Amino acid sequence: MTETLYIEISPGERRAALEDDDGRICALWIERDGATSHVGAIIQARVAKLEKGLGAAFLDLGALGDAMLPRAKGLVEGQSLPVQVIRDAAGDKGLAVGRKLMFSGRGFAYVPDGKGTTYAAAIGQGRRRAQAEERAAQAFELARIPSDGGFAVKAAASSMSIDDLSREAEALVARAKATASDAETAAPGTILQPAPDFVSRLLLETGAETRVALDDRQVFSELKKSAETDFPDLAPYIAFYGDKTPLFEACGGSEALENALARTVAIPGGGRLTIDKTEALWSVDVDSGSSSSGQSQADAAAQRLNRRAAEEIARQVRLRNMSGLIVVDFASLQGRSKLKEMADVLKGALRKLGGSVICDVLGATAAGLVEVTRQRQGPALADLILRQEAARSALPEAEATEALR
Repeated sequence: MTETLYIEISPGERRAALEDDDGRICALWIERDGATSHVGAIIQARVAKLEKGLGAAFLDLGALGDAMLPRAKGLVEGQSLPVQVIRDAAGDKGLAVGRKLMFSGRGFAYVPDGKGTTYAAAIGQGRRRAQAEERAAQAFELARIPSDGGFAVKAAASSMSIDDLSREAEALVARAKATASDAETAAPGTILQPAPDFVSRLLLETGAETRVALDDRQVFSELKKSAETDFPDLAPYIAFYGDKTPLFEACGGSEALENALARTVAIPGGGRLTIDKTEALWSVDVDSGSSSSGQSQADAAAQRLNRRAAEEIARQVRLRNMSGLIVVDFASLQGRSKLKEMADVLKGALRKLGGSVICDVLGATAAGLVEVTRQRQGPALADLILRQEAARSALPEAEATEALR
């Protein structure tokens, strides 16, 4: 599957859109000045207070503020230790950090305290999995790294040469050793490893052989210089976009962004989704819309509608960056067997869509709803643009960056 990543750099804001091989925008990202992501940063933290009743510790992260560390067994107040940001602050929730450090590259992720070698779900099973295992073993042997180390093989490894994978594995281990050495003498609050910038973060996680287009000449020039080392498989596919039509307009990103903020979404082939966000969860309602002309559908027709809806729900989840608890009310579903069938269909649709964010289908509730949980990774699109989702009015920051563009 060949995808295209469009990256637009504008005053005060960076936006990106991912187009699948069907020509549809399947993911959107926005980052503004003053609200950059800290995910991936490694900081020397200080234990400010222990909460024995919770088994947790409150950490002082220096310029990044405070964070609570769960499972703080063995720590003492005043102690310093390296931690890694795993989730940005959102609303009244602060940064989430962890003690298990991860060093990510394009093809591999290395965890010094990890064991064994794991493989991304996008690699698949059978022959593809066997090929990935063989390539990883060759790269580890060439780099003289034990194949049973704490490595995760990412989907992009399939498009990288053995030599490039070997060099990356060596570099990740060296970076981990250097960070551990720095942590021994670093003062609390020191950033041992900065978070990757917006463009690098996208390229580290995008799929194999993805085409990349940027509209900023300086960023393009800097990326071309570093790509051979940091993103070797993408280097031939990185291009500068210099047309007069703004990049997001040309690729359909602006239209996709507008549609991703709408409350109702048409289901291809008929029917519609109604998507609402509350403090506690996302709700997705499936109904026949105009396709049923107000008449109840037969079971077979309802199942066809629900199957199409599952595909569109999966797309909207990724497009809108929906996270936390997601509750789906499929149309005209009666009976546990049909509910389970739709839960399995939705699970397959989410798996097929890909992406690096963990997403689980929990199954059906007694009330006939299908529950999904998705890892929180950055704010939803609606939170970045709308002042209040119900009122659909734009945030001042969104209006300002639009005016600057």
